[in-house]
Amino acid sequence: MTNHDAKSLGDRIKTARLAQQLSVRQLAMRAGLHHGYIARLESGEKTNPSTEALQKIADALSIDVQQILSGRRVKSERAAPRAYLRTLGLSTSEIDHVAGLIENYQANREEGHYEEDDKN
Repeated sequence: MTNHDAKSLGDRIKTARLAQQLSVRQLAMRAGLHHGYIARLESGEKTNPSTEALQKIADALSIDVQQILSGRRVKSERAAPRAYLRTLGLSTSEIDHVAGLIENYQANREEGHYEEDDKN
């Protein structure tokens, strides 16, 4: 990743963080990463973030990782439940657990394992 690409990546992370009125420390806590790591990404000093770290940041911001990488908004069905669960004051591990249950339910429903309720 070039320095320009790293700066752009950092700018996108910072823009998403500020849009949610989060401090670097708050984002770091949500993502389970060190605040210094987030700050170095945002400044462009850190140029080779791991896929895992980017996913943690995306989850913490309730956005798709592709939005961080490309700057384009991506509709993420996965992010919506996580964003709501975060408003309940759940820990990151609790959010991951409940979101996983929701995702499993949705996958099973799509495969026809559950009948849809009548809407009448």
